[in-house]
Amino acid sequence: MAWSSSGVINAIEDFTAFDQDIYLKTLESGNECTAAIKKLTQSIDIVFQQDTFMKKELFQAFSNENMDIV
Repeated sequence: MAWSSSGVINAIEDFTAFDQDIYLKTLESGNECTAAIKKLTQSIDIVFQQDTFMKKELFQAFSNENMDIV
């Protein structure tokens, strides 16, 4: 069970419009920014899919001890 003070009312499972807004905003800084974010996102996806050790290091790098590592 979980509680949130600002929870989502109508969850959308595949909300690509959110990603589109971020993409359009990063384009304002140039194509290099968009490419860097894409590469970083792909790298993080690989870590979460394949490498528990690296996932632990990633969580530690962002210093959030409250996150569960599964």
